[in-house]
Amino acid sequence: MNFIFFKKPFINSQKGDVSILLALMLMTVIWALAMGLSAVIFEEIRMIRRVERSIAAFYGADTGIERGLKERETPGVYTGVFNPDEPKYRQITYEVEVFGWPPRGRKPGELHCVGTFIFCLASEGKFMGTTRSIELMRVEP
Repeated sequence: MNFIFFKKPFINSQKGDVSILLALMLMTVIWALAMGLSAVIFEEIRMIRRVERSIAAFYGADTGIERGLKERETPGVYTGVFNPDEPKYRQITYEVEVFGWPPRGRKPGELHCVGTFIFCLASEGKFMGTTRSIELMRVEP
């Protein structure tokens, strides 16, 4: 028995190899674009989270200023929570320091508020590792 093997011409084989190579290169380009786009999206999400934390910390500092205005007749340090009734806001804390003039037991370089003022408030809000500060000063007319 004689078996006859038919071979494809060499040219047809090369066309198939080129098609596979082009498809592979196209898939590589698409994959690289997808990875770049996902990296940009993840960075945007991280930035949005940082902005949310910054805003929450600022609200904490603002709450500290309000507490300091309430306690402005008594110099000292006051701490608290932004909204203790809401579980998601319990992590937002503030610390406010009420300064009278002249500052007792402080050197001029240690003051948050520098200058001649009637009272000064320095508040710091914190939320998930982010800190924001606000200073409020009433100066002499």
